Amino acid sequence: MAAPAEAPVTDFQSLTNLDDLSKYIATVAEDQNVVLCFIDPKEDVANPMTDRLQNIMDNEQIYTVTVAVVDKNKANKDILDKYKVNCDTIIAIDKTKNGYPAVKTLTNFSETFVKKLLVNHKHK
Repeated sequence: MAAPAEAPVTDFQSLTNLDDLSKYIATVAEDQNVVLCFIDPKEDVANPMTDRLQNIMDNEQIYTVTVAVVDKNKANKDILDKYKVNCDTIIAIDKTKNGYPAVKTLTNFSETFVKKLLVNHKHK
């Protein structure tokens, strides 16, 4: 018998609501910017969006961006409504402003677009 499939593991923090986001941002270093990754995860496979984010961050040596993942199926309506999420989305936010507004929203996950978002959002 085959062993049951385990959920893929990522190094990204998982969030479900705006309160989680506030607590997470309180732990983020001053020289780090934040990207939220809203996904619909599958039990048995890694998410291509989080894989692409991690690969680009590693390849481009982007160490001043931190990523938090929001499972759209488990997330509270507050965080989905705030960022107007209705599909898989990557959102760069401004953690220094009240309410953490979106700076850039991305729904096209081609490597070029994701790389541009990450490179432009890294802390300078």
